Amino acid sequence: MKGTNAGVESKHGVDGTLRARLGVAATDNILIYGTAGGAAQRLKITDAAGSDTNTMLGWTAGAGVDAKLTDKVFGRVEYRYTKFGDEAFNTGSGAQEVSDSSNKVMFGLGMQF
Repeated sequence: MKGTNAGVESKHGVDGTLRARLGVAATDNILIYGTAGGAAQRLKITDAAGSDTNTMLGWTAGAGVDAKLTDKVFGRVEYRYTKFGDEAFNTGSGAQEVSDSSNKVMFGLGMQF
């Protein structure tokens, strides 16, 4: 992901989470769950004076539904909010405080072995 605002460009690198998941079976075929944990990402900020890259640490929380489609295949829909926190970036034009967060809706398929 990347974006520009007032001549300052941000470019996201790798991000990841380490989460726990707790759910309840609504039926034999549907699992409703909540998830939460830690999050991290690499972010690069660039302006006319230069660029700076930092690792931002934060938290994530969300909820989702797993639905059994066949005996071995399930579908998933999950919403997750992630707050990566605030970090000072110095591109050469002085320190800039950057706050970053994201909202994601993810769809997936899984297989049981």
